[in-house]
Amino acid sequence: MSYKRYVVPEGMKQAAEEAEEEYLCDGQSRDVCRKVILKAALRWQAENPIVPTPEQLKDLWADYRGDGWKAVCEYSAVEWQRRMYLAPEPEVSEGIKDLLSGGNLDKLIIEAESRGFLRGQKAGAK
Repeated sequence: MSYKRYVVPEGMKQAAEEAEEEYLCDGQSRDVCRKVILKAALRWQAENPIVPTPEQLKDLWADYRGDGWKAVCEYSAVEWQRRMYLAPEPEVSEGIKDLLSGGNLDKLIIEAESRGFLRGQKAGAK
């Protein structure tokens, strides 16, 4: 199973925190607080919809394998809900790209270990 990272928009966090502060001060039960916090977050979402960029739409449609305009719209809406809070993939540095494009994995691991070891040796020698 792959692990996915999610990003909660700052406005949604703020709405949830404000609702939490308001209702925890009133001594409400934990279940009531959770519902209020969730409602505040969803209200924020309704008032501030996350719209996919043209690149994100391209990615959505690249995975689509159906037929017809209605099916495209349904697929896009459902798939966007799955993806809209996913954290962006981290940028890979050019050095790592160069290292990974070299071919044989065993050689790459040995080279990476030796680079790290030599860096550590140089740092210790100072």
